[in-house]
Amino acid sequence: MSTDTANYGFTKDNEDDFYNVNVVNANLDKIDTEMKRIEDAIQPISPTDSVKWLGTVGGTVNALTATHVEITSYSDGLGVSFAANANSSAAATLNINSLGAIPIKKADGTAFSNAKANGVYTVRYRAGAFILQGESEVEIGKQIITPSTTNQTILKGLHDGSGYVKGDANLIPSNIIKDINIFGVLGSINPAKIATGLVRTSNFENKHIVFSISAPFNPKVVILYQHDLNALFHTSNDCPNIPGLTYNIRAGGIKHGVGYSSFINGFYASFLVDNYQVYEGEYRYLLIG
Repeated sequence: MSTDTANYGFTKDNEDDFYNVNVVNANLDKIDTEMKRIEDAIQPISPTDSVKWLGTVGGTVNALTATHVEITSYSDGLGVSFAANANSSAAATLNINSLGAIPIKKADGTAFSNAKANGVYTVRYRAGAFILQGESEVEIGKQIITPSTTNQTILKGLHDGSGYVKGDANLIPSNIIKDINIFGVLGSINPAKIATGLVRTSNFENKHIVFSISAPFNPKVVILYQHDLNALFHTSNDCPNIPGLTYNIRAGGIKHGVGYSSFINGFYASFLVDNYQVYEGEYRYLLIG
């Protein structure tokens, strides 16, 4: 006795049944009916629904050409993908099957001019232009950033992972002025302070000349000299505000210097003169802090 298939109800004869052409024809009719139903249910595929691969395009770097057997005209929605043949240097066009050179534009309407050799790009035709799809995937390659005094923009697109921000072995605390922060490196240098000016001796007796100098900082070294550069160095550690220094280095007619007193941002000191070689009058001074 014959049986039916579970899904489409085709008749299956048993081994001992005689061949019956009517059973076979009935099965064929069922197949034909079902195939037609499926065909009618499937929506036709438009030529613009699928993106066609053009391969590596020809032409020049900015005027690209390609061929494809299925493309006979430019219609809205036509999508194609291609591999660029070189780095572009200006606004690019694409001419398929000699149908005419069509400008390639970005989504914002500006010209596409930064194609990279072997980069793969997808465009769709719309109103007289091929519009680039997926602009964020424009290949940047390597971007190298040199730090400066202003923020710098990282280029938008696909980077190859080899880019970097330049470093410098000299970016260390000992090369930066104290309390200045450069990219998280806090400086430790205490820069020398220098001040210059004129001062007159306020007293000259018992082989001593006395100076009173008002300074913008507490100096470590004081140099006093006249026009003939007969100079003295005062580095006496007798001054509380100039601690830990060696006694003065004698120069010219100066024997030694002793600080009588000191105060914030200035000092009052006298210097013993050998044989009166340094005279009362106007002196230039150089303060080093």
